[in-house]
Amino acid sequence: MAPILFVGLANGKSMMAPLELPNSSKRRQMYFQQIGTQIRANGKQILEAAFVSETWFINPQKVPGATRFPPGKHPARQEAVMVIGRNAANTLSTQVIQPYTRGEGSRFVWEEYLVAEYEQPVESGNRTVGLLDYLFDE
Repeated sequence: MAPILFVGLANGKSMMAPLELPNSSKRRQMYFQQIGTQIRANGKQILEAAFVSETWFINPQKVPGATRFPPGKHPARQEAVMVIGRNAANTLSTQVIQPYTRGEGSRFVWEEYLVAEYEQPVESGNRTVGLLDYLFDE
């Protein structure tokens, strides 16, 4: 599954773009900044965006010491589809982590949601920073 960026624009239109993410976190940050800059340079205003990708995660309720290793190197890692979204004002956010295993023919076998929060208010002090935030940097 290729990572995908969905962007809602002020003109009522939206755009969707498959992404080729760089290997380093700094380059990924710059990549999202460049996408946002390019959208604004074309005279468009970003109202909201969502980023969808496959990821590794560790369920801290099931795995003691889950933070001792990066998720991709942890022996108890699991695969998941992740959705992160926010609006331009950063007053609403969406976070979904949908774990899965691989079934016959590598098809996804969905497990119970780990996180499923849609359009939740963002409170100061309770705000996470992620790649999507760099899209909104001006």
